[in-house]
Amino acid sequence: MVVAPLLETVDEREFTDREKELAFLYRVVERARNRMGSSYAIIARKGMGKTAILERFYNRLF
Repeated sequence: MVVAPLLETVDEREFTDREKELAFLYRVVERARNRMGSSYAIIARKGMGKTAILERFYNRLF
């Protein structure tokens, strides 16, 4: 399977202070790999970076 990277909408210089959130997402993936997965929703106001964090996470994961 070939996985193409996503175009990130936020530049590296502007993407700051999200280490805690990215670490949480990595833990979620590890739990899923160990067959202990759960469902989560990312909820925030418009423009708070929901898409940007998922783009960054996807690109680092794959």
